[in-house]
Amino acid sequence: MFLASLSYKQRKVFLGLAKEILTIDDGIMDNHEEDYLRGLCSEMSLSFNDELTVKKSEIKDYFNEIESKKILLLELVALGHSNKDYHEAQDKYTDEICNLVNIPMKELKNIESLLEQYNKIQNKFISFIES
Repeated sequence: MFLASLSYKQRKVFLGLAKEILTIDDGIMDNHEEDYLRGLCSEMSLSFNDELTVKKSEIKDYFNEIESKKILLLELVALGHSNKDYHEAQDKYTDEICNLVNIPMKELKNIESLLEQYNKIQNKFISFIES
């Protein structure tokens, strides 16, 4: 949704984090998750293997503006929901990233709530089209 707003390095770091959140629950990326991530790569003008892996403690060095921090969290939560199965390990992962980039937990909960609302509306559109 907002990944194009990130800098080139931020997008590359995000891609590395995206692969982590998609595999943290069961160690694999299912076809739906991979397809979703490939779509995001297209949005970011990156290839699937263009990630930049950084230490977790360095994430805040790449995401230091409030907008980029919110985009990072929003997109990671959306990725976790991409296969309709937001696993507890993915929830803990976004909590950890939230803390690492110094965003209040209430902001993360707001992001999660907004995405839930967005998904409900999107599902209504799908039902409308399919009926």
